[in-house]
Amino acid sequence: MAIKRPFNVTFEVVTPESSEHGEAAESGFLAESVSLSDAVAMTHVYGPAWIDCGNWFTYTGEACFLTGEVTSFSIHPPRSISRASYARIARALCGSGRRAA
Repeated sequence: MAIKRPFNVTFEVVTPESSEHGEAAESGFLAESVSLSDAVAMTHVYGPAWIDCGNWFTYTGEACFLTGEVTSFSIHPPRSISRASYARIARALCGSGRRAA
């Protein structure tokens, strides 16, 4: 059964230059109030590549060979989500046991 509550998707781009200053070159919302399946589809990240950060899920991509940029995506479930629903999403996105340290 699909969870049809609003999910938000954020992104962050870190360049070699911005990382020298400890900041992102660009960040913001990729989408607001979308379904979970739409959130995953717009990031183009499938399978157990996500990390459970406790209240949201984050994927950090590989550095671009040409520019050195690294793009991260985060999927933010609604605050009203039940623990059981959050756990099901965590299993789907992270596989087993991928939690942030």
